[in-house]
Amino acid sequence: LDERMEVVPSRYIHIGGDEARKKEWPKCPKCRALMQREGIADYDELQCYMVDRVEDYLRSKGKVMCGWDEISRAANKALESGITHFSSETLLSFLDNPSVPSPDMIVRSAGECRLSGFMLLQSNYAEFGFYEKLWPDWDESMVELILEDFHNRTRKYGGIKN
Repeated sequence: LDERMEVVPSRYIHIGGDEARKKEWPKCPKCRALMQREGIADYDELQCYMVDRVEDYLRSKGKVMCGWDEISRAANKALESGITHFSSETLLSFLDNPSVPSPDMIVRSAGECRLSGFMLLQSNYAEFGFYEKLWPDWDESMVELILEDFHNRTRKYGGIKN
């Protein structure tokens, strides 16, 4: 993460969890030992434990973590607060980091052409960039390529170009 924060110095870091290969964790002696030591009941809880640790680390670096299951947490927070009917703006206000602006561009590496639940509410007018190069192999020239790609796009925000 430290290397990535140097290349892309954004305040916000999105951490996904759907790529975690949890079906292999029961065979992992380190996972089982950690679960026993920390009193972790199951592998979903182990994933939460790890995500919490990543969030603590990112906070220590002055970063804000965003997660893929934010919408369900936001809906639950809204319902718990007594709201029964709400607009997308109301739901947005219950997100983990409601002040995070909507992205102008969402970039996927390794040829992945999906959102994976990333900022679903906020991405309605985002541009998308899909690049074959693996994220760990990015350098400054890759970031420059992505910025140039974005700069060359015509933003329509859902409208039709005249």
